[in-house]
Amino acid sequence: MALVRADQTPSNPVKAPTADVPNSIFRDQWKRPLVVTPSGSVEAYTRASTIGGVLEDQNGIGIWKMRQVAWALGHSRPLRLRAASIPDTASSESKSLLKEITNDALDFADSRAAADVGTALHALTERVDLGRPIPDLEDDQAAIDAYIGATRGSFTFHGTEQFVVCDQFQVAGTFDRIAAPLGDMTTQDGTLIPAGSRLVWDLKTSGSSKFFGIKFAAQLAAYANGVRYRGWNTIGDDVDPRTLSPAEKLAASRGERLQWPDGIAPRTDWALILHVPQGGPERKGDPPAQLYWVDLTRGLELLALATLIRGWRARKDLVVKADPPRVPMANGLSAAGLMSMIREAPAGSDLRERLQSLWRQHSKVWTQAHTDACADRLPARLGRA
Repeated sequence: MALVRADQTPSNPVKAPTADVPNSIFRDQWKRPLVVTPSGSVEAYTRASTIGGVLEDQNGIGIWKMRQVAWALGHSRPLRLRAASIPDTASSESKSLLKEITNDALDFADSRAAADVGTALHALTERVDLGRPIPDLEDDQAAIDAYIGATRGSFTFHGTEQFVVCDQFQVAGTFDRIAAPLGDMTTQDGTLIPAGSRLVWDLKTSGSSKFFGIKFAAQLAAYANGVRYRGWNTIGDDVDPRTLSPAEKLAASRGERLQWPDGIAPRTDWALILHVPQGGPERKGDPPAQLYWVDLTRGLELLALATLIRGWRARKDLVVKADPPRVPMANGLSAAGLMSMIREAPAGSDLRERLQSLWRQHSKVWTQAHTDACADRLPARLGRA
C-alpha cells in the first residue's frame, strides 16, 4: 500500500488506520517524543519507561555505575591516561571530556550488555510470535524456550510493540504486547480476569525481579490509560527541534490517534509482566519464566505523583534571591512596621539610643501607642530629643 502524504492525514482524531504510514516519532534533543496534543500544540511527552524512575531510589544504580567505571579505569591504560590528562573537574570542557571517558569506561566494562541482550531477546520473541524463524542461539536459546513455554497455548496477542500516548499526564512510550489469556485468571486480591480480557503485557529479561515495583507500575499504567498514536517525522532526524518555530514543529510532528485493536481497550486495573531471566531461573527451583500481576490502580496514583514531582523539580520560584535589609529604614515605614521595630529592638545598654533613632526617622507616623511601647521597653519614659 502506498504511503499517505502527511499533509493529507488529520493530525489528531482517534480513528482506524487509513494508510500504511511508518511510526516515526519526531523527538527533541533529549529523545523525548514530540506529540501533537488534542489541543493542536506540540509538546515533549515524558517517556513511559522513565517516568516512574522519578520515585525510585536511584542510589543502588549509581553505586553500580561507579563500580563499573572504577573497574574499567583499573584495567584500561588508555582510559587512565585520558583521565589523567584532564586538568580539572570544574570547567565546561573538562566536564564534557570526563563524561566521554565515563561513557567509554561503562562500555569497556560491558555495562550495557544485559540491556543489549534484553533488546535482542525482545526482538526475537516478536519474531517467534509472528511465526518467523530464528537463528540457533546456543546459550540464549533457553530464554526463548522459556518464553515459548509461558505463552504458547496460554495467551493470544492483539498488539505488539505499538506506540501509546497518555495525554492526561503527557507520557508516551511503546508497550510490548496487548495479551488476552486463553483461560480465566485471578489477581492477587481475588479479582477474576475472564478469558479473553485484554491486558497490557510486558516482557522483562533482567536477572532479578527484586526491583519490580514503582517504575513498572507507573509505566504500565500510562500504557493502559493511553491511546495508540501513529506519528511520522516529515523532516528527518538531523534537525534540531530547538531551531524550529511552533508552526514548523507542528508540521514536523504529524500524527494521529488510533483505536485499540478491534476497538477493545485494555483493562486499566491490572496488567501482567512476564519475567524471563536471560541467565536462567532467578533462584534455584524457580520456573524459567514467571508471571507477575501489576496493580494499575495504584500505578495510576504513582503516575500522577511522579508527574507532580517532575513539575515541582522544574519550578524555579521556590528559592529566589533576596535583597539585604534596608538600613537605615526608609521614612515610609508603616505604623505597624514601626511598632514591630520597637518591640524587636535588641535589649542592651544602647536600647534607648536605638528607640530615639527610630523616633527621629519615623516621627511622621509616630503615635502615642509607639511611645507607650517604648515605655514598656525602658525603665523610664522616652523623652523627646
